Amino acid sequence: MNTEKMRFLRWLPFAVAAVLAAVLAAATVMEKAYGTQWVHGRVYGSWWFVALWTAQALSAAACVCRARLVRRPAAFLLHAALLLILCGALATYLFGQYGTVFLEKGAEVSAFADDKGREHE
Repeated sequence: MNTEKMRFLRWLPFAVAAVLAAVLAAATVMEKAYGTQWVHGRVYGSWWFVALWTAQALSAAACVCRARLVRRPAAFLLHAALLLILCGALATYLFGQYGTVFLEKGAEVSAFADDKGREHE
């Protein structure tokens, strides 16, 4: 592999992380201005946001393989934890349900209401 390509692959995870940090900061400001549902629909639930996280996960996996991090347990566990968290986030994105629960002190809740007001167990 040529030197230019190696340099690009070495900095790719950091570049993706920087873009993600900027997007998350902007989304936080937009959430304050436009509300949580607006930001969820236009940023957190968008295909390009999922693509950014996918790029981050793939670059972390490539880093583990390329650097042979299995020989360095602390670094390996750090990257494996990141991948596990991102897999959980993907599962939530694909299969999760969004709803609202109103809690009263001492009461148990076994259902939530979705955006259309329908109740789910």
